[in-house]
Order: sequence, then structure tokens, then C-alpha cells
Amino acid sequence: MAKKILLTLLLSFFSLTALADASQPSTKSSTEGYWDEYYRNTLNEEKPRYTLLLAQQYFNLDNKTPGLAVDLGAGTGRDTLFLLRKGWNVHAIDAEPLSIEIILNRTETENPQHLETSISSFANMVLPDNIDLVNASFSLPFCPSEDFSECWNNIVDHLAVGGRFAGQLFGDRDEWAAGSSGTFHTHEQMLQLFEDHFVIEYLQIEEGLLPTAVGPMKHWHIYHVVARKK
Repeated sequence: MAKKILLTLLLSFFSLTALADASQPSTKSSTEGYWDEYYRNTLNEEKPRYTLLLAQQYFNLDNKTPGLAVDLGAGTGRDTLFLLRKGWNVHAIDAEPLSIEIILNRTETENPQHLETSISSFANMVLPDNIDLVNASFSLPFCPSEDFSECWNNIVDHLAVGGRFAGQLFGDRDEWAAGSSGTFHTHEQMLQLFEDHFVIEYLQIEEGLLPTAVGPMKHWHIYHVVARKK
């Protein structure tokens, strides 16, 4: 009952926030102000991202038991929930306090003793050592471009040999690349991120006019990646 009440309060908060935003002239970039509605629309989503499912399958083929996973930009916790249910120890990180509040509420019956959380930006996050899986579902493109190299090196340095990265990067033709402070890569730049330390096990390039989580259509340019550290 308490869980349902909290979710109702959160939805009410999002509705009021949206009305307040609509009453004022927008001075935000194409990605700012996105998160309130994104949280509202994904609050009850439980289906994990496909790249995470693939990474889990690759670990199964390796006969690797669940170890330590970091869920970067964990949002409303859809991937964190999946990982906990599969027996992983999970460190969920997000810059938004509300994200962590939602995750703690959603995971209170899902092996909570295996969950740690932290509120942190990509630039300031402190990662544990010997991570078996770094999951970054649609999060790293929102890392400011001036912080991305340090963030990526941080991920590589803390990922164990044989560990995996699973997630998405945005291409340079993505609609949000214009006027955004995020990070976008050409195909060559994306490959360079992985060439020294990883074997790419899965790569899908998706491009076209598709809806966003908040409804409006946009031109997406996405690299879906699963890679194993050498």
C-alpha cells in the first residue's frame, strides 16, 4: 500500500511540474527538461534493454555466475530490477535524487541487500573495482562532452578483464547533437572507444525517425553495443 501511495504522489508531482513548465517560456536545449516526463512515462517499465539481455546471455555462455554490475544513469530502475532478479550485486548510479528514490522504492522486495545506490554526475562518480558489467542504457550520451573522456577512462579502468560493457552511444547525425551539451560520436570515433581494450560482441546501428520516451518523434542515430574487456 505504501508503495502504491508513493507512486501516486510521484505521478502527481510530475503532472504539476509539467504544467508549471508549460506556463513559462522555454529557454532549454533539446534534452533539458526531458527527465520529468521521462520518469513519469517509464515509472512502471520492467522490461530490460536488449543490450543488457544480450550481455546476460553472453555471461551465461561463459558459465559466469552473476557478480558486480554498475547501472549508470539508472533512471527508474528497469535494468537494476532485472539484474537484482538475476542475482547480481548492483550499484545503481544517477545524478537525479528522484531517480534513486524511485529505484529504492521499486526494489525493496528484490534482494535489497544486493543493491547499493549513489547520487552522482558522470564526472564525479566513484566506481568500485573489478566490475563485471557496466550497463549504460541510453545514459552516456547525456554526459557533457567535456567530461566524456574522463568518464569513459573511469569505466575502462574499473571494469574487470572479461567484464562487459552494455549500452548505447549516440551518433553524430542524431537530432539532439545540434545545440546539446551531450556527447555524440561518428562511427569511427565510436569504434576507437573500444579498439584498445575491448572485443565488440554485438553492434547494431539504428537511424531514423522514431518516437522518444516522452512521445514526440525525433531523428535517432544510435549505436547499440555489447563489448567484452580483453
